[in-house]
Amino acid sequence: MRRALGLAMLLAAAAVVLVAVLLVAPSFVHPDASGYRSEAADAGGAFPEIDWEGLRLANPDIVGWVKVPGTNIDAPICQARPDDPERYLQTAYDGSPSRAGCPYLDATCEEKGFGSAMPIVLGHSLLDGSMLTDFKEMSDEAYADEHSEIMLMSPEGNRMLEVACVKVVDADVAQKVTGVKDASAAADLLRAEEQDADVVRMPPKRAEQVFLFVTCSYQTGNSRTLVYAVQER
Repeated sequence: MRRALGLAMLLAAAAVVLVAVLLVAPSFVHPDASGYRSEAADAGGAFPEIDWEGLRLANPDIVGWVKVPGTNIDAPICQARPDDPERYLQTAYDGSPSRAGCPYLDATCEEKGFGSAMPIVLGHSLLDGSMLTDFKEMSDEAYADEHSEIMLMSPEGNRMLEVACVKVVDADVAQKVTGVKDASAAADLLRAEEQDADVVRMPPKRAEQVFLFVTCSYQTGNSRTLVYAVQER
């Protein structure tokens, strides 16, 4: 009887702890942001209209939106800050806790934003296919060719980017790309990365600006897929 009572009390205590964890810990549920943008043609169409005022009211850290036609990539981008560079790994675009996080512009780009020599946008790869998940498919050349256009929107203007090359790296070995100070350094880095990239879609060229999108992939236990893009028009 005592053992049964003790077991019941233990299970009850465990249930209380579990409920507390579920209430406090961020979940993978993430708020829908589609209401802040208009519909647009899925390929070769106009840029969607973005309600920047509404997004900024939801979270002043929102600086852009990324959409890749024909994929599930369609989400706001937040600016990470140097004092909390990984905040948006477990914070949704509206500032609410979420293990799904949201795409974010690296803290090293805070000063110039998308005007940086190499803006770096990072985000999770998730089982539901949201966030930046589909970028990991770009290591397949046919997929990269079919989804080569990246719409990058911001309050300052819109850019149509084109995938230049794709590289899968082991994050346990590879070093994070930082310290790209000007267009010349960005172009040099792109040419160097193209030498051993998994996919090269265009011959090396001098780009005024190089954009890098990063998400998790699982070719190794801790792989990352790096998608380099340049402005198309």
